[in-house]
Amino acid sequence: MAPLGPGRTVASPFSVRRLPAPVYSPVVDVGRGGAADGDRLAEELRLTIGHLVRAVRAADTMPPGEAAVLGYLDRGGPLTTADIAHRRGVSHQSAAKAVKVLVGQGLVRAEAHPDDGRKLLLHLTPAGSSRLAEERRRRAAWLGAAVDEVLDSGEREALAAALPLLARLTARLQAGEARPPRDSDTAVRR
Repeated sequence: MAPLGPGRTVASPFSVRRLPAPVYSPVVDVGRGGAADGDRLAEELRLTIGHLVRAVRAADTMPPGEAAVLGYLDRGGPLTTADIAHRRGVSHQSAAKAVKVLVGQGLVRAEAHPDDGRKLLLHLTPAGSSRLAEERRRRAAWLGAAVDEVLDSGEREALAAALPLLARLTARLQAGEARPPRDSDTAVRR
């Protein structure tokens, strides 16, 4: 299949999708020292990865909030609804709504918290684990098909070489070592 471009179609094992014209095309200037400006590179990276994540989510068959709950339970073990809300950065009510749907579908089960009977501890059921694995396979297959169709072997090697760098950046951000500045951090106190 020819490389994808604006208005081209991509066939996946799940559907044929019409690709929109690109909204964003990254261009990073490299300075005299051979390295891109950190802030500019960071913004390009943020935009590019954001577009990629949203594009890959198009393969999902379940709402993002519900898929996120299953993912958190899979990676983090049993959690409370408050834990999930905190990790997702959403209200308790929003997380509870997704949890209620998942419990109703038999994808999540709730039991009394062993330390606090007022709370429920949520567990991924075997059906939930299977559904999450199906969603992940669908995403990987669709992204993998695009990688194979768009990138040549050298580009695939370059992409593979970048993965450890992206993992290190992610780990640092998740560890809280690089917190974004807040307006209150930069405000002049009088």
